[in-house]
Amino acid sequence: MKKGLVELANLVIINKADGDFLAPANHTKVDYMHAQQLARQRVPDWKTKVMLCSALNRSEKYPVSAVWSKMLEFFDTIQENGYLEATRREKNLTWASRTAESMCVERLQRAQQAGGALEDVQMRLKRQLDRGEITPRIAAAELLKNFLK
Repeated sequence: MKKGLVELANLVIINKADGDFLAPANHTKVDYMHAQQLARQRVPDWKTKVMLCSALNRSEKYPVSAVWSKMLEFFDTIQENGYLEATRREKNLTWASRTAESMCVERLQRAQQAGGALEDVQMRLKRQLDRGEITPRIAAAELLKNFLK
């Protein structure tokens, strides 16, 4: 079981909890419950739930509708406590930063492919790097300085 997956889950569903699979599903549920005890609580007012589920013959013991109800309960919780909105704001900042970074890289690559002065600088820096006259960090700073001119 990967540590990161267990720590990210807000709801763990073990499907096929019926027939010959019921006992293994119960063992799996217990394993995940133990793993959750070691994980930090990420979402305020919510402890990760571990549930069994069976879609076979509209199971009365572990119905899919119970899973849906628990998902709605989670959504209501994160809406009410502000976690949903805070997470969206944080993600928007991250996405804006990554988009800006991606756009800069694309513009630099287009400028490098277009040739001209930047290509000359790049070739000079490559020769200096090959000879060990400059470090990669210095070459990157020089390339960026010429790109932003």
